[in-house]
Amino acid sequence: MSRKDFRSKTSPLSPPRRTIFTLVLSSVFALGLAQDSEQLFRFADQIFTEVSNLRGLEIHAPVQKGVKSAAEIRESLRLQIEKEYGAERIENDRRLLVRLGVIPADYEYLSEVLDLFDEQVAGYYDPKSKTLFIASWLTAQQQKEALIHELAHALQDQHFELQAFLEEVDDDDDAALARKAVVEGEAVALTLDHSLQPFRRNFLNLPNLKESLAKIMRQNSENSTKLKATPEFLREVFVFPYLHGVRFLQVYRRWHPWEDMVKIYADPPKSTEQILHPEKYAGRRDDPTPVDRLQMPASLPPGWAIEYTNVLGEFSIYLWLKQFINEPLARQASRGWDGDAVQLLRHPGGGWGFAFRSVWDDAAHAQQFFEAVGQMVGAKHPASESTEESVVRNTWKTADLEIQVDLNGDQVEYFELDRVASNSEFLLQRAP
Repeated sequence: MSRKDFRSKTSPLSPPRRTIFTLVLSSVFALGLAQDSEQLFRFADQIFTEVSNLRGLEIHAPVQKGVKSAAEIRESLRLQIEKEYGAERIENDRRLLVRLGVIPADYEYLSEVLDLFDEQVAGYYDPKSKTLFIASWLTAQQQKEALIHELAHALQDQHFELQAFLEEVDDDDDAALARKAVVEGEAVALTLDHSLQPFRRNFLNLPNLKESLAKIMRQNSENSTKLKATPEFLREVFVFPYLHGVRFLQVYRRWHPWEDMVKIYADPPKSTEQILHPEKYAGRRDDPTPVDRLQMPASLPPGWAIEYTNVLGEFSIYLWLKQFINEPLARQASRGWDGDAVQLLRHPGGGWGFAFRSVWDDAAHAQQFFEAVGQMVGAKHPASESTEESVVRNTWKTADLEIQVDLNGDQVEYFELDRVASNSEFLLQRAP
């Protein structure tokens, strides 16, 4: 397997939404000298035909091609991220991740993400300009793998208009990540099929596919300075579309021919839950319950305002919990997710905080999450003092924070706010 692409509408962790990227998995490549550009472009035309035949989709037009240095790729990424998100959005994204506790407070978010791309991005396809770019520093074998993956994206674009497909969701990282998993899962599958073709096999025949790819990625992480140093939450989100996307597609394709992919692009998975559990997409459909992300929680005192809003979803909730509690419990507690809204809150008195409102499949799953959050708070804030504990509400305080989690049937609300003069002890004063 080769490299991968990445895109997002909502988070600068993902490369700009108008580009689709391939990542280097250097540990699995043979060595070889990079090809000159003309030779590489001729080879790309041949590969495009082979990918078209594998996928059963007609080539509508040639793909423009280019080669860029690592510095040129970084600069392109930086300009697009700053244009698409803006400094305020990037800072709010960073601040929320810090508040969740999944990145350090002093983490240089944008700079570190760009450094990671420097190391990992091997090429990208830009659906706006219909151009494929390959990194000039790759070996010949890496360039071949990157071409297969990116030309798969070019073929997808010609039939399914990737820019529109990946831009359709807004302020919902979970839905965006699910769509990227569809796009990346297909590209990884075609890359695997191309390599397996001489052996008369395809990716559907590969046992333990996700586990095998995860092992390769772990090996790559060990050999990658920046990837290894990246906080686990960001690293796991970074590889989710490839690792879980191809597994989703493998399950789907065992019951559906390639031709049925048109149905997925017309009606894609709406959550990472559906990617992690394909039966919730292709079997008994379980779409998320919308939670109004612009509605202020009525129980908050005056003054607080929503600065930024998003959706975490099952996968990010799992990673959030796993940061502080054991993995099996985090996995179990994040199952049964049915919808959420996470809101970065700001107070004019200088305070910050966040509210997390979630809906679960039933009261039992909500109870599991409620209890797991209680354990998480103890690990996340070991100096916190429990100020109320019941079957439906737990509260804590520290020198700087007020924390509360409420259980109400199949819903759980979690608040973690700075203690400012106007709301000191406010959580203790709220009615049950």
